[in-house]
Amino acid sequence: LFFKGKYSSNELILILTKIMASTLRLEDLTQKTLHQLLTTARIERGSFIIFQKNAASSVIHEGYSHEPAYDKETISRLAALRKIVLYDEEEDESFKDLMRKHDCLVVLPLFDRESGEGVLLLGEKKSGEIYSQQDVKLLQIFGPEISVAIRNAKSYDEISKFNITLREEVDRATKDLKVANE
Repeated sequence: LFFKGKYSSNELILILTKIMASTLRLEDLTQKTLHQLLTTARIERGSFIIFQKNAASSVIHEGYSHEPAYDKETISRLAALRKIVLYDEEEDESFKDLMRKHDCLVVLPLFDRESGEGVLLLGEKKSGEIYSQQDVKLLQIFGPEISVAIRNAKSYDEISKFNITLREEVDRATKDLKVANE
């Protein structure tokens, strides 16, 4: 009963790493990792806000009764973060209000080198406990890994879109050439 909320950080990191290594599409990557993280760490809800040029391009969420909405001011405040923010340890009352408004107790900025890939917002734990040192260490390891995976997934999506455009251009040029030959 006392250890019901416990999990193995190493096993969770291993599972998340396997998901990140085997998933190419951005939406699949964020959905699968979010689901696994929430389920294993027993967290009520969470959402990924993925950035494109410092603007939110997509929001993947789980556990919310309604779809969370984030305005430009919220996105810019979240994009400026450089460290994990825990509600219980935050001193800035305006930022605590922002976290309260969006039902989150943890904000994990996702950075790859200098570029912000997004942010992960996590709600309370199902057990009602506060986030432990184990949870924070897990997020410190997970953050950089998922940031690289998100950047790679964005690149994959970009290349896929470029290939579709290129294929359409080749088809159009082939059709024009056929007409010209006739």
